[in-house]
Amino acid sequence: MRRVCQFGIVATGSLACFAEIAHADITANDVWESHQAYYAATGATVTGTVHVAGNRTEISDAAVSYDLPFNAGSLLITLPPLHMIENADGTVTFDSPSMFTVTASASMNNRPVSATIDINHDSLTGTASGTPDDITFIHQAGAFTVNLRDLQLPEDGIDFALTAQGEGYEITSRVNLGELITTQSTSKVLPRTVNYSYETTGGIAGASTATYGEAQTTATLSLVAAGANLFDLSPAFRDGMAITVETIATGNTSEVLSMLDRVVISKQKTGVSSSVANISLNANGLNVDLNAHDFLVSLNQPNILPFPIDFEVASIAGGYNLPVLASETPQEFGFDLGVEGLKFGSDLWTLFDPKEKLPRELVSLDLELDGTAINGVDLFNIRELEAAFSQQNFPISLETLSLGDLWLDILGSTLKGNGAFNFDNSDRETFGGFPKPVGDAFLAVTGANTLLDRLLSTGVISQSEASAARLAMGLFARATGNDSFETSVNFTENGELSVNGQRIR
Repeated sequence: MRRVCQFGIVATGSLACFAEIAHADITANDVWESHQAYYAATGATVTGTVHVAGNRTEISDAAVSYDLPFNAGSLLITLPPLHMIENADGTVTFDSPSMFTVTASASMNNRPVSATIDINHDSLTGTASGTPDDITFIHQAGAFTVNLRDLQLPEDGIDFALTAQGEGYEITSRVNLGELITTQSTSKVLPRTVNYSYETTGGIAGASTATYGEAQTTATLSLVAAGANLFDLSPAFRDGMAITVETIATGNTSEVLSMLDRVVISKQKTGVSSSVANISLNANGLNVDLNAHDFLVSLNQPNILPFPIDFEVASIAGGYNLPVLASETPQEFGFDLGVEGLKFGSDLWTLFDPKEKLPRELVSLDLELDGTAINGVDLFNIRELEAAFSQQNFPISLETLSLGDLWLDILGSTLKGNGAFNFDNSDRETFGGFPKPVGDAFLAVTGANTLLDRLLSTGVISQSEASAARLAMGLFARATGNDSFETSVNFTENGELSVNGQRIR
């Protein structure tokens, strides 16, 4: 878990918090206690030595420690001294150095791991204001660099380097203390780059370069002040633990190179002009929504593929929601995916269609699945989850499922469909161990025979495969004219199955 504030490490190495300025008096001790309360809610311990001289307070020997789950060991993060100045207007200013070092060390199964990170900032400023139980933080910085100075791993013979630099950022947050500790934060991070490389004594090496445009994030995190058990977060979610995050990013690119004995074995490039991600997690479930525009991928593996695989997508959007807590009543779940303007590179087309007999039309897809299920296990109770899935009876029962507005447009042919089913989990004999379905589905395809002829002419499928596909269409589809077919499927309460009105079971 990352904390955006003076005592938490962010990817840029800076620390901060969010909200609107409240005009009231706070002290440096209030700020320190706010940090300690927050980390206690995450299961961590914050320690430090407090030195007070007039209106100046210094926290030295500051550290954050965690006990890792599964008896894996412990994690200790040591932080640079924090200097705070109590101002006459009731606010607190952070007197932050332009350069500081953060170290992290862990003992994982009695094997030591450590990292030392140097962070440099231009014009780093920070203030805190509000009341002891409602503190607002604002941190700003100009250009910054992050450098991994030293990394110690249990395995010998691995050299790893990491650097990052950016044009600046502004992060603000508001921390409310109570039975729930709630942090509302916003951040704006200017363009930045991240580079890493590694090499092993076995001849395996790699490198990555990534560039990121401006990004803006808003988030709300609510934690139970009494703390939570990392092995079982379910009680914390039932008591109000929740997280919501929205991130808007632009102009991201990356290039990853893998080598063996100095020979390139894989080279991958990706790019996206803009993207939006929304994530929420609470007692009602996990919800994820993502969309991106002008998404590009190029994969080159010369020892495996005769040419690079390139494709681009004008826009892609998708998401899912699923329950995370056990309940005796049905809970909703869903999945959706939309793709517009999928276009493959010329090398891939040439492999399958050198004579250009297939249309080079863009591919579009729209898929939406929704349903309900009874979830018999808390998905964040690690031990219960392990025991539940080791049993013969699956702990999740499907109750309903609907397919809404399926649409696929590919190679000049179109497939569309919809359907809705209820499932009788008390009857697992009628369909051989699967809960008995009751409902209807409909599928329609346009250009089916034309597509088979095109695939046959290019050699993608054989004559026998094309004949088998046409036979299946004749058995399970109705011709509606103009090379179009449709199929309807019906499952009845008494276990009958009909296709296009003909009972086949």
